Amino acid sequence: KYTSTNDKAIQLYEEAMQVYLQKRYEDAVDLLEQARKKDKKFVEVYLQLATIYKELEDFERAERFLDQGRSYLPIAKTPQLHYDLAQLYYR
Repeated sequence: KYTSTNDKAIQLYEEAMQVYLQKRYEDAVDLLEQARKKDKKFVEVYLQLATIYKELEDFERAERFLDQGRSYLPIAKTPQLHYDLAQLYYR
């Protein structure tokens, strides 16, 4: 289950995940940004954007998206997000 209930945002996110698995990162980012516009609090979108930017070694953007995603969930529900942030800070 996702943090969004917006069907269009979910569809865009799922499409972005397929594109991401093909390593088409720019296309995945475009789709994720569209999903984010549909639902600003869709946390999985922020996590995936952060993952892509980490892989592209754009750590500043990765950190920004992790911080934004974290702001929409209570701490207990975001262990992976906090782990990812810790890795960026440690870098």
